[in-house]
Amino acid sequence: MFFLKEYFPKYANGRQFFKIENKDGSLIQFTQKYLTTYFGIEKEYNDLVIKWVISKNHREYLETLRNDILSNFTFSDDIPKDLNIIYRHNYPIMLKSYLINSIHDIFQHDEGTLIDNTSLKKNASYDVTFSIKNIVYDPSKNKLSYKVLVTNISKSVESIA
Repeated sequence: MFFLKEYFPKYANGRQFFKIENKDGSLIQFTQKYLTTYFGIEKEYNDLVIKWVISKNHREYLETLRNDILSNFTFSDDIPKDLNIIYRHNYPIMLKSYLINSIHDIFQHDEGTLIDNTSLKKNASYDVTFSIKNIVYDPSKNKLSYKVLVTNISKSVESIA
């Protein structure tokens, strides 16, 4: 279960902002193993985005997490059901995640190795740690949103050999 604390930034414009944490005050973090990406790192407006291909087990875990988050709110049932999960025709199901730090800071690499946005190889297998820090509710649009943030990327054990 999670703990939500509302905060009030200057730019709220009628939206409600919540900081989300575990009951012990720690960040909500989860690790998914053996993820791949078809597109690598993409730029979307001012954000850097990675769309990870997820399996049925990953999707079920993410849906359980989303339902736990939604259970903390009381509003109508027409809130979007698949936040950050992308369904596209002729593509596998993907999880949309955001880089808030430099790829150099989150990608596990050997000391002295130069890391840039092309270091994340398409179709390679990675173990990725994600976190969720904030949730925004916009009552005018009846929309709940949050960003799944990438906090750590390492090559999967099977892909190192």
